[in-house]
Amino acid sequence: MKTIHKVLIIFLFSLLTHMPGIRNPILDYHGWAQTLRASIARNYYEGDMNFFKPRVDYQGHNPKHSSTQFPLYSYLVALLYKIFGVSEVWGRILSALFAALSAVVLYFIVREFFDDRIAFFSGLFFCVIPLRIYFMRTFMPESMAIFSLLAGFWYALRWDKEKKFLPHGFLCGFFLTLSFLLKIPYLFMILPVLYLNFNSAKINLKRIFILLIFLLIGVGSWYQYALQGTGGLSVENQPFLYETNIPWEWLQWEFWSTQFLSRFPELLTTYSGLVFLMVGLWVAFKKKKSFIVVWFFSGIIYLLLCGRYGRIHQYAALPLTPIHSVLMAVGFFFLWDRCRKKWVQTLLILLVLAVPLHAGLRIKHWYRCEEKWVVEARAVVEKISLSTDLFYIDAPDHPFFLYHLHRKGFTQSLYPYGSIFFEETIAQGLKYYFIPGKKSAALEDPNFLNRFRLLHEAQNFVIYELISHKNHG
Repeated sequence: MKTIHKVLIIFLFSLLTHMPGIRNPILDYHGWAQTLRASIARNYYEGDMNFFKPRVDYQGHNPKHSSTQFPLYSYLVALLYKIFGVSEVWGRILSALFAALSAVVLYFIVREFFDDRIAFFSGLFFCVIPLRIYFMRTFMPESMAIFSLLAGFWYALRWDKEKKFLPHGFLCGFFLTLSFLLKIPYLFMILPVLYLNFNSAKINLKRIFILLIFLLIGVGSWYQYALQGTGGLSVENQPFLYETNIPWEWLQWEFWSTQFLSRFPELLTTYSGLVFLMVGLWVAFKKKKSFIVVWFFSGIIYLLLCGRYGRIHQYAALPLTPIHSVLMAVGFFFLWDRCRKKWVQTLLILLVLAVPLHAGLRIKHWYRCEEKWVVEARAVVEKISLSTDLFYIDAPDHPFFLYHLHRKGFTQSLYPYGSIFFEETIAQGLKYYFIPGKKSAALEDPNFLNRFRLLHEAQNFVIYELISHKNHG
């Protein structure tokens, strides 16, 4: 089979794995993270398309840019909106395309170390890893970040082999910088690239210096600008050590059990895939495939350094899926070539088929659209309010409800009434108080009831309207 045919099969197979739920509204798993990026895309589309003015819905009418990760993904979705009209499917399609390109790049990387069979199956295994199937088709920048990371690895290998800065060195720096801009924790995955520059009698300080220049100019300048904004992601607004919570997180059994006893075999390999991975890792050691080994252990180090952030968010582990796929393919063919008995090879085939089967069973509930009542809520909101009216959401999911209501406003996870922040929202023109569900501490506060009147009550939500700007202290 020709290379072009293998590339086409990998690309199309990847797209096929992302078809389930491709047209889902953002009511499925991890709606918080998805609606955040979707709100930025929609605000670009409805605004002036100024790339340097990303805005989230929960910053009210504040004209400043939001403090977010590099918004290239959301901006590209907004461009698709301009061409094809607003539909969340374009965000998913964009993610699926970058996921497919990632699988193709992985195929070419693996060919630098192993034969074409292993490279081909690495791409195919990559397509059916559970975590990758779901999260690399969501309305999130993960697919673009993984593609950029792998492209950076590929050009790092070409740069090391051909010793040419143009185009290989430049593209290595460009794609790695883009990956880290899109997902700054991916910085922890730079170890394999650094290894190439230490893997010689003489350390290549020139290449290391060039990479640092790329990162300082690209990543450093954007986040210096982003932090001057408002709203945005907690990972940018809070101290880094607070977000990762290390080393305290390492002292908790929950961290180790979640990452290595649950997520590792269930979402990052599958149980049968874990068998192949362990064999493949042994083979990589034995054959002295140092880059592959370093790549694997850099993923483990990455998980450790992500700490609390990595434990809470499953998608944080996505950078491990490419190298896991490689080792699974290596392990499979090692066993296949040495076990010639028909029953053994039949067993190996069944173990391979168990990988996508496990994936389908393990993540099928992630596709369920929950909280469909927000569609009803949006219809009510559109009847009682103007598009410019500000809402206060009494819920912790900052972007989720405001995005689905198609309104801007504010949100707080804790009982807000009487706080300085709440009074500031009223001063900025807050008009409606939206409560998902019926229980809220605000409903028992007479001061709240003196300032707000019940406007609409439904089974799953309550809406109050501000009737007084008087501060009742």
